[in-house]
Amino acid sequence: MPRSPTSSTRTRELLSLSALLLLWSACGGGGGGSSGTGNSLVAQEDETPPNETPATSNSLRLGTPLRGDLTTAGDVDCFALQLSAGAVVQFELFGTRTDQAAWGATTNVPRLTILDRTANLNAKLLEQDYSGRFSVGWGWGTHDLDIPMFLVPAAGTYFVAVTQDDQTASGGEYILRASAVPISVTQHELEAPGVSLLNDTFGSAEEITPGVLYGFHVTGELDYYKFTLASPAVVRFEVSAYRNGVPDDTGFYFDTYVRLYGANGTTLLTANDDAWFYDSAIQYEFTTPGTYYFALGEFDPADSPYFLSFATSSAAATVESEPNDAAATANAIVYGERGSGSIALGETDFFSFAGTAGDMLRLQAFDNRNSQAGTAQVDCTLVGTDGTTALVTGGNLSLRTRTTILQETGTFYVKVEGLGASTPYAIGLTRFASSAYETEPNDTPATANALTQRVSGVIDALAPAQDVDLYQVSLTKDQLARFVCYASSSPTSSDGLGDYSGHGSNLAPLLELLDDQGLVVGSSTSVPAHGTFTESVTQPLPTCALVTAVGASGTYFVRISDANAASGASYTYVLEYEEP
Repeated sequence: MPRSPTSSTRTRELLSLSALLLLWSACGGGGGGSSGTGNSLVAQEDETPPNETPATSNSLRLGTPLRGDLTTAGDVDCFALQLSAGAVVQFELFGTRTDQAAWGATTNVPRLTILDRTANLNAKLLEQDYSGRFSVGWGWGTHDLDIPMFLVPAAGTYFVAVTQDDQTASGGEYILRASAVPISVTQHELEAPGVSLLNDTFGSAEEITPGVLYGFHVTGELDYYKFTLASPAVVRFEVSAYRNGVPDDTGFYFDTYVRLYGANGTTLLTANDDAWFYDSAIQYEFTTPGTYYFALGEFDPADSPYFLSFATSSAAATVESEPNDAAATANAIVYGERGSGSIALGETDFFSFAGTAGDMLRLQAFDNRNSQAGTAQVDCTLVGTDGTTALVTGGNLSLRTRTTILQETGTFYVKVEGLGASTPYAIGLTRFASSAYETEPNDTPATANALTQRVSGVIDALAPAQDVDLYQVSLTKDQLARFVCYASSSPTSSDGLGDYSGHGSNLAPLLELLDDQGLVVGSSTSVPAHGTFTESVTQPLPTCALVTAVGASGTYFVRISDANAASGASYTYVLEYEEP
């Protein structure tokens, strides 16, 4: 369970995690950095010291990853980046994902800071501060602390500083990449930063439409927004603030709290504290058109900018047709479709769908907790091809979303059970990702399967010897490559996206990258000896990840096994490869 920020004014209960839409850092010593083009790395070059300040920084370009080395305690690397006003930029810092062993040896992580232009004295704009050396501290696991979204306030040269969180201890190697986020801010809050009273009450609520809004929260206030629905819809709100770091050297991460109100502006429909790490999110089904209200406030006080994503989708659904109280009479639905019905205590409704081995699924339920029409709760279960055996799932937190990885191809089922008074309900079925399924045997380099963008399989701990699966991939020298594994049924302390995590597997994956001689040139594990994980702020879903830039072009192999060397079960997984 994540630790709480030290400024919390109440004791946190077990976190309810959910997630919606993923909204797409002073400076020196021993690290290396060079620039290239596209998404590939050129050969590593030595730094040109001194580069410990913005005035002596190395250059960085959007889309061009750079390598660095922070194995010397107290080392600081600084990079200069030209940015355009209004652009939204993401900074990925692959540290624990690149060199888990070195960072883990001192239980350290990289620190990432974005500094202003020299004309503004290079003041801190955003900073990820894990252990609270300059702030209340990051409230989650020991992992890579990227900055997902930075809105450039004015054109000019900005600076990115990378060092160890604990500068008295050594770190490891890292790769830094700055990328343009493919979204645009469609609306700015009426209130300028620090200004009050323009949208702080129900009566002064600011009209918003679907898109991304950029706003500023003033401590102790609520920012009110109103929106109008012309037809039944599912609305999605997601705040991105906490994930982006401590703003302006204020000393506080912004821990948000959001509320959704009815047409009178006072009837509370639902609220959320934590969804994506300590950022809030709401997904809610409206069955009656009209004007409704959303308010953004705080769990912990902070003056901070924020991004607010607002999206709507149709609430249309395939209505159940009775009898459908057993698998044999289930109503058919497909991926991307919603089903709906009415159910009372003790009743069951079944829906069927065609699934393929390797599909990663999300099943979401809508009842009185997240639907305007709901009057009681329902329980939803994913059922296997035999129509009776429940699939192992993850998730099922505040967004009511269950997740799993299918291990066979066939007809599967959704079982809906009434838990109270008669109530309308709806379900949504989504295929998060599909994958090519492994072909056995593939436990040696000679029998390895080809690694496409996404593959899946099973580590069979029932075998006489510990099972391993190998996949072959061709890599180019200094190419940036990312391998991630989705598996464990329980999120680690570094996973801030629990509603979409788990994936219905108990595998504790160990990822290893082998060269053509069988030598391990990179590895990542979900059970590290020192508790330093390889998830991140921008990529919280994988159970473990490995990011690398190999030293020579050629054939490589990704080997996946169970880090716990468990026995007595078969554990499914999905392995993903991000091509450059």
